[in-house]
Amino acid sequence: MKFYSLLLLIFVSSCAQNGENTITIIPAKYTGPICINFKIKDGTPKEYESKNRVYRIGKDGVLNTQFEAIFDKYQFNKYYYEDENGKRQEIAFFDLYDKSKNNSKESVYIFGEEHTGIGGGVDGNGKEFSTAPSILFYVGSYENIEKKANEQMQFGFKNQKIIDPK
Repeated sequence: MKFYSLLLLIFVSSCAQNGENTITIIPAKYTGPICINFKIKDGTPKEYESKNRVYRIGKDGVLNTQFEAIFDKYQFNKYYYEDENGKRQEIAFFDLYDKSKNNSKESVYIFGEEHTGIGGGVDGNGKEFSTAPSILFYVGSYENIEKKANEQMQFGFKNQKIIDPK
């Protein structure tokens, strides 16, 4: 029986693949929605730091990157504010369900992360198009979270990129 348990553990472990971990750098004091668009041919070139992907968010809250989206593998993500001198301050991910944390309503967090795959449709002229896979999230206090979630959704619609027009 122990042999089968060990075999099952090895099988399950081999199925859980890790993706590339990420470091997301956000301009100091930015609050609001963030949109990262992937597979953008003329987007920001790929950047790595200690084997971690680096996502440098623009002052407008948008990053168009040449990286491929990795949504089907496990990753560790870190988020930082970075000032003009390169000094970083980590931003915690807000987890509403983690009761062990003492979350402050005034503190700044990352929350509301959503991933979208490649989408598509037909424009008003009957031309087919595809939209880039993207990540959306919000940086700020979690006060008025419903209003911020709506703002994030509208920001995503406005900033999602068209790729591979047909």
